[in-house]
Amino acid sequence: MPPVAIQTWNLTKRYGAVQALTDLNLQIPQGQIFGFLGPNGAGKTTTIRLLFGLMRPTEGRAEVLGHNVHREGPTARQFMSLLPSDNSLYPFMKVEQYLEAFGRITQASQQRRADLLERLELDPSRKIGDLSMGNQQKVAIVRALQNDVPIYVVDEPTRGLDPLIQQEFGRVIVELRNDGRTVVFSTHVLSEAEALCDRVGILRNGRLVQVDSVAELTEARVRHLTVTFAQAPPANLAIPGATDLHLQDNQAEFTVRGSIDQILKTLARYTVVNLSISEPSLEEIFLRHYGSEDRE
Repeated sequence: MPPVAIQTWNLTKRYGAVQALTDLNLQIPQGQIFGFLGPNGAGKTTTIRLLFGLMRPTEGRAEVLGHNVHREGPTARQFMSLLPSDNSLYPFMKVEQYLEAFGRITQASQQRRADLLERLELDPSRKIGDLSMGNQQKVAIVRALQNDVPIYVVDEPTRGLDPLIQQEFGRVIVELRNDGRTVVFSTHVLSEAEALCDRVGILRNGRLVQVDSVAELTEARVRHLTVTFAQAPPANLAIPGATDLHLQDNQAEFTVRGSIDQILKTLARYTVVNLSISEPSLEEIFLRHYGSEDRE
């Protein structure tokens, strides 16, 4: 098993009577993209601030590469780079001046900076105050990713980016993972998490309600299958594990939970001309945890 990049034990944060985070127990191995999912107020940003020692926990502790973030804050923080959700840029500076200033503090790679500027199509000669919101977000991304560290924490990173740049950002993140880096990807954009993340954790009201790989989460969900046979199947057609079976002419529709191996073996007895499988999305899993809130 790979070494642990980030680990928390019963991490809790209260603001008076408000419970922002409750008993967070989390382990993120090195070399993974970990998706942190939840709407505003779920506790994602609170967790990030605790990891960077920007606030003290009410209870519990957190470690980064074995260093306690509160007792060894400066040491722990030198292994991480943060892209916060609320970027405060300096509008009077040019992009290049701004990135160089922060790069000198963190000893960032000039080559990495130049590569990111090119890939994200960002003009370093422009004044930050003259940039659109999307281009200002690019500045913040380059500022965070130019640092050569083992762990990157990005909070709502693609906000304001156009679709092509979002795709390029995703490729950059995957390359970091493939290079052995760890990326904590905090987002409410479920399609991004599904496309990029190795594992995801779902937060609800400050509690971690599920952690799993994207593949395992979707594998356990219900699929909807539509099968078209060359000839009408028998009226008493039995398909193991299938529910809500409906037959019409030479077509069968049904749902199944989990593996479809036995179903495929059963269908192999017939001549099948078309098979359509509606795969579950991460959004379905997310709504399983949050959909009940509208009824509470």
